[in-house]
Amino acid sequence: MKERRTGTGTGTKMAAVRSSEGHGLVRSHEPHVWYCTAFQGWSAAAQRNRPLDSSVWTQTARAKCGLQDSRLRVHGGMRRACTHVSVRMQMPQIKEVPTSDAEKLDGGDEDVFDVVVIGGGPAGLSLAAELGAQSRASGGEAARTKVLLLDATLDRRWLPNYGVWVDEYETTGYGDCVRNVWPRTTVFLAPDGEQTKTVLERPYARVDPIRLKQTMLDRCAQAGVVVRHARVNTVEKVDSSSRGRGGSSGDGGMEKQLSRLTCTDCASEVRSTLQARLVVDSTGHALEDRIEFETKHDPGYQGAYGIECDVASHPFALDEMLLMDYRSDHMKGSPEEVEEAEKVPLFLYVMPSSPTRIFVEETSLVARPAVPFDYLKRQLYKRLEHYGVRVERVLEEEFCLIPMGGALPKLDQPVLGYGGAAGFVHPATGYSLTRSLNASPATAAQILSALSAPSARGSASLSEALWRETIWTRERLLQRDFLVFGGEFLIDQRLSMIRSFFSAFFDLPTPLWSAYLAFGLLSPVERVEYGLRMFVLMDIPAKSAILQAALLGPHSHRLFRSILPFLLRQ
Repeated sequence: MKERRTGTGTGTKMAAVRSSEGHGLVRSHEPHVWYCTAFQGWSAAAQRNRPLDSSVWTQTARAKCGLQDSRLRVHGGMRRACTHVSVRMQMPQIKEVPTSDAEKLDGGDEDVFDVVVIGGGPAGLSLAAELGAQSRASGGEAARTKVLLLDATLDRRWLPNYGVWVDEYETTGYGDCVRNVWPRTTVFLAPDGEQTKTVLERPYARVDPIRLKQTMLDRCAQAGVVVRHARVNTVEKVDSSSRGRGGSSGDGGMEKQLSRLTCTDCASEVRSTLQARLVVDSTGHALEDRIEFETKHDPGYQGAYGIECDVASHPFALDEMLLMDYRSDHMKGSPEEVEEAEKVPLFLYVMPSSPTRIFVEETSLVARPAVPFDYLKRQLYKRLEHYGVRVERVLEEEFCLIPMGGALPKLDQPVLGYGGAAGFVHPATGYSLTRSLNASPATAAQILSALSAPSARGSASLSEALWRETIWTRERLLQRDFLVFGGEFLIDQRLSMIRSFFSAFFDLPTPLWSAYLAFGLLSPVERVEYGLRMFVLMDIPAKSAILQAALLGPHSHRLFRSILPFLLRQ
């Protein structure tokens, strides 16, 4: 096999691979009960664009798992569409996230909080912890901001298999919450018949979701954040004259509006009512109809079917994480198969943790509509068979569907979005975790500053200001235009063009392609440099395709708006 190297690592070199033994996956206390858990979803309006509605998905999941209805536990509300599901299989139980310290709702008089964060995923917990820590560091008890986090799945571990670039993740403050680290990352992008492997000297890591969640909960506790295991039923505006008890002393009674939330304690089923100066939705793509979009939300979808499995052996190097394997040698049985591989470009994603254990995932980078899970599963096993990999035991089965791009949330709505709920998912790659974690300190500082300002506004106007001044600034909107153009370009391409595009992409200087993946390229000059360098490195068919998309495509206005300085003037 040929090997080519490109770029130089920008992150700290770390130990090769730490064994995943001992990192079991949470099972129910009830014997032989497996979980099928909703991680993300999106609004009812967006569900119409899904290839599967929630009821069909539930039936499909049952069929995949081979379980009777009574033994399949569906969490997170299947009235909305699932976008990340993991089925846990016969793994030893480990320490679960404790919930004894989470305060229960008492159903008494209405509490007033300065900030209520809905959703206890990485984005919500990291923002809540930052709000509490910065408030505590800024002054005395009387001026401390009162922060509440509500999460309906507080007692469950996070399910996604988070993969991150080490140099990006180290800056989040959670760099020690990893299970495995690979010093090199590899891709296969050569034309059919060639076995050239491109080596990226940039370390990659697999996040330890249990340790990450526990660390965030600990930080919330240390910062005085109130964390409650509860589901939110409604959010509405109220007049300040109906204020309840509590709230910080720094508000001065100047707000004209608060938000009222009704919620239900998940342990006692007691319903309570709370009030907040600011409500932040960080429920990922679930949204619960709290976040509104500017136009019809019609995203592309990254779909993946993956398994953590024990195998007799495998050909993957233990010191390398295989990011993209776009080879299609397993699809050469007939001319129809060759054409099928061209029309539905898929890649293999591999995290090897030992000579006999791997996490493998068959992935569609972005498509509209999404590639069905059944098809992804068949292709994964077909590819593994071609590589001589025999699966002996499946430890975890993962179904992942991530909306990418689409409409932007309205910037004049009373609920502030954060993380996936605010559209933080990269429109061309699906990355989002490190952006949310890295943005939490600055976002928390902006929120605290807005709350403490002498001219502090009511709930609605405060949220609207933060949407525009913190979440989606003019600079970020133009950056998003550039990334959405890239994602829409990739949706329309065949396998050969995808290979050509990423061959040029990874031939760029490492800091440049890294910046693209990390939501960098914030200035139009940086975006022009990226675009010109990419164009020079592309082959002639790719140049022709990108020129056509730039000049005649339906998203050409996004590209030009993002790179031409005179168009930045309002």
